Amino acid sequence: MRKAVRTARYLDERHVRDAAIRWLGLKGYARNRQVAGKGEHGADIRVRHNEYPRYFIVEAKGDANPRTVENLGARREVAFLLAVGQIVTRMDTKAAYHYGLALPGSFESKVKIRLPWLFCKANDLQVLLVDSQGKVRAVNWHHLKEAQAGRSRKATR
Repeated sequence: MRKAVRTARYLDERHVRDAAIRWLGLKGYARNRQVAGKGEHGADIRVRHNEYPRYFIVEAKGDANPRTVENLGARREVAFLLAVGQIVTRMDTKAAYHYGLALPGSFESKVKIRLPWLFCKANDLQVLLVDSQGKVRAVNWHHLKEAQAGRSRKATR
């Protein structure tokens, strides 16, 4: 028997990226904005603060279309790990950049379990969780530390 296909709107990468760009603009990051197109190399979003020379570099991932992907959980896992790997390879030890992962809200539990708060603190990494309305909720290392309190490393795998 075939599984019923969910009809809820999925958040593709463009929706997530555009919401992150709006959020960054509200936070004062709008100068020298560079947005990578589909298939282009480099960070998805690279933007400079309006008032001082501080950059925010963001990797964005969206959810897969539930009509074309059989196992959404596995697809989210791969997308999450790919996003983390991409942002790590873009980190610059000599520059004072802010880093971000822009992801659909459906990734929230994965982020809270799999992304170590200490890594986020050391690398100035935030996660921008986007909902279907385009609202962004920033999750920083403080939020992750609270969510991960009391969990052993073994329990998070």
